Order: sequence, then structure tokens, then C-alpha cells
Amino acid sequence: MVVLVPGVLALVFGWLAFRSRVTGVYLSIITQAMTYALMLAFFRNDMGFGGNNGMTDYKDIFGWDVHRPSTRLGLYIAAVFALGFGFLLSRYITASKLGRVLQALRDAESRVRFLGYSVTKAKLFVFTLSAVLAGIAGALYVPQVGIINPSEFSPGNSIEIAIWVFGRGARNPGGGDRRGHPRQRSENLADGCRARNLAVCARRAVHSHHPGLPARDRGAIAAPTPDSRSGVGSGARRRTSMKTAKPLTDSLLYLNGVTVSFDGFKALNELSLIVEEGELRTIIGPNGAGKTTMMDVVTGKTRPDSGEVFFRGTADLSRLEEAEIANLGIGRKFQRPTVFESLTVFENLELALADSRGTWRTLVAQLTPDRRDHIAAILARIGLAENGGQPAGSLSHGQKQWLEIGMLLIHDRSLLLLDEPVAGMTDRETEETAELILELARDRTIVVVEHDMAFVRSLGARVTVLHEGAVLAEGSIDHVQNHPRVIEVYLGR
Repeated sequence: MVVLVPGVLALVFGWLAFRSRVTGVYLSIITQAMTYALMLAFFRNDMGFGGNNGMTDYKDIFGWDVHRPSTRLGLYIAAVFALGFGFLLSRYITASKLGRVLQALRDAESRVRFLGYSVTKAKLFVFTLSAVLAGIAGALYVPQVGIINPSEFSPGNSIEIAIWVFGRGARNPGGGDRRGHPRQRSENLADGCRARNLAVCARRAVHSHHPGLPARDRGAIAAPTPDSRSGVGSGARRRTSMKTAKPLTDSLLYLNGVTVSFDGFKALNELSLIVEEGELRTIIGPNGAGKTTMMDVVTGKTRPDSGEVFFRGTADLSRLEEAEIANLGIGRKFQRPTVFESLTVFENLELALADSRGTWRTLVAQLTPDRRDHIAAILARIGLAENGGQPAGSLSHGQKQWLEIGMLLIHDRSLLLLDEPVAGMTDRETEETAELILELARDRTIVVVEHDMAFVRSLGARVTVLHEGAVLAEGSIDHVQNHPRVIEVYLGR
């Protein structure tokens, strides 16, 4: 009972809370309120638990007199054994890959989701395990003191423990600060949503017929017909099969009539976009044009109000969770680099490896020599071979950008979405990033959102211009730079 009852309660409450993405201070408030409510309920005089005096006069446990020296010695030995077991189990978890996932959750929860891990299951595992250990501790404590005092259930005790954890454990589960630099809080990892809320509605023509474009490219961007658009309910995260009966399109990424509204503003206004297998595409546009929102929709962070979003013609991305979409082979780099700052560069890439995504598998996963070699090869490819053992938080801004790209690369994603990959970089770093992206584009599809027109030109890719949530123009870099409307709303004269 001391294991089953707290375990089941934690499992049920945790599933409801974490599934609904209740986190941070809100989760703390709810748990404290529930503790206080249970205390008031259990220790009412008519509940049979002793009222305000609690449950007193414990004389035996399983028939053994708790006052006998031999019984107390047995309880002491059991307590020492339980303490040692709990300590060793905790050390094992923190040293495992699951422990590094939990550290990563504290640094950048969104990035963990986009790597394909189930955040809900990882949190639920630790939450339930903590409740079980607490139940065992309580069962060993009560016979020693002979009373269950209502004050033990007061919120003050759990708040005190939370303060201890925050003061010590927030630095490092193993004790001590291994970084020596400020932590980037996960709640500050919003990827450009400030601009998308300002978008207003308008529909523009897609200029895919420019004579300077190859015939293959002109055909690749033919706009879908409005008649094929279907509605998708907003807000609800509905689950459905990841496969349909047959492909709806041969394109790798297919968006048709996608609309997203925020408080009455249309961040995307019937956006239609096609990206072919093996294509390198750049997307430009003014702030609030819907570029980041488009990536949010593709990666499952934002649900469209209406429209179709398909990957490889079969996977309906509008109905899948972020982790499910990531495991289909879609990777994303945010506007601001979202690496796990408390982990080393090597450990960041280890978590991004395309294996061991389940909670139980990460608990027992071992890093094989082949995987170590693979990580070393990626470090060399992104220019961080000398930084493998360095905390990611101590990297320069440009190096963090490269590390985030490396985290996508090591997972072997077939579609990479890079949101402003050279923002804040030096000229030299920008050149090296362009070379890296061109190299990666040889064997995968890449969509780049960027404002740096010199960088866009260096990629030599097809350019799509977004404005007010829709496609304004599309074609070669020379075509869009000379387009009158693009000049008017974005580039200027």
C-alpha cells in the first residue's frame, strides 16, 4: 500500500498535469493546494483519522511490538537499506541518458520535444518514482515516532523541500555548478512569436512563372488548388493515424490553404507552399509575415485553424504531436539557439542521436563505440571537434548555432527547417554557415528563413517571399529583388 497508493495518485495526477502541459509555478501551486485539501479532508473529526490530533499510539507493525529493541533495530536497518537504495537509484538515473534528458528538460523543454522525446512520459516517470520513494519513507518514519501528525501534511514542508531542490539541484543533480555561466530558462525560448501576433490578412499571387527559372523548378512550385483544402479544428491536439491510404502528393512538404489566427490577427492567411524532395528553399519577408508561424505549424507547435499540412503526402502534420513529427524526420533550428547549456557539447549531440527515445530505453541505454565515433564525426563536420567536453552554455553565439544544426544533422533528418541560422554571426561565421548548409543540402531537403540578403544570395536557392501570412512572390533571388511589391513591402529602394 505504501508503494501502490502514492504511486497511483502521482501517476493519475501527473498524467493529467503533464499531458495538459502544466509546468513551473502553476504545477507547484496545484500540488500545494491538493496537499492542503487532502490534509483538511483526512483530519476532519468525522473521517476516523483522529481529527486534529492525528493518528496516535502505534504499538505494533505486522504484529511486532515497535517498542522492542529488536523491532527498532530492524526498522533502523530497513531505513538504512531504503536510504541507500534510494540514493543509488537516484545516482543511476542522473548518470543515465534519462538523467541527461531530465537536465535537458530544465534547460530547453521545447528542444527536447523537437528531438522526438516524450516530455510527458519522462516527467511522469520521475514524478511517480518520487511519490513511491516518499511513501516508503513515510512508512518507515511513522513506526519510529508512533504518530501521524496532521502538521506533516502542511504545505510548508513540501515548500521547504522545493527550496532545497531549487537552491542545490537547480545547479546540477550531481551537486555543484559545472558551467559557471547564466542559465537560459526554458520559458524564454519562444522562437519569434512576438512578431507573428502582429500579422494581418491578405492573399498575394505566387510568381512561379518567372522566365529565368528552370522548367523543373517552375513545375515544382505550382500552387495547390483551393478546392482541395479541408478544415482542421483549432486548439485540440487530436490523434489519428500517421498514414493515409495513399499519398495525396509526391511533394516532400505540402501546405494548402493554411490559416492561423491569434486574437483576431491572421498570422497565416490561406498559405499554400510546396517543397520538393532534395530542394534547398529560402524564405524571406518582413517581421510578422508568418515565417516562424509557418515553421510552428509544420513542427506541430501551432495547430492551424484550417488547411492541409502533409509530409511525404501521407503524414498529416496538423494532427500530430511535436515528438511524433520529429520522429518522422523533420528537424528544426529556432531563431535563438536552443541548446542544452548545462550539458557538454558531446552530450547535446548524444541526446540528438536517432535512437533510444523511449523513457525506459533511455534509462538503460549505453553509448557504443560506433555512436561515439558518429558523434565525433559530426563534431568535426560542424567545426566543434575541439569543444566536445565543453559546456554548451560557454560556446559563442555562432558556435551554438552550429551545435543546434549538428543536433539536427546527427538525427539524420530528411527535412531541416532553419530559422535565421546566421542571426548574430560575424561575417566569417556567416560564410562558414553558408558552406555548411550547401554541403548538407546535397543529401537532404532544407528550408531556410533569413533576413540577410547577401547570405540568401550565397545559397543560390529558390526564394519565397511571405507577406501578411501569404506568398507574395517566388522565384530566383534576382526575380524577387526586382519585384515591385517585394521592394515596396520589404526590401525598399
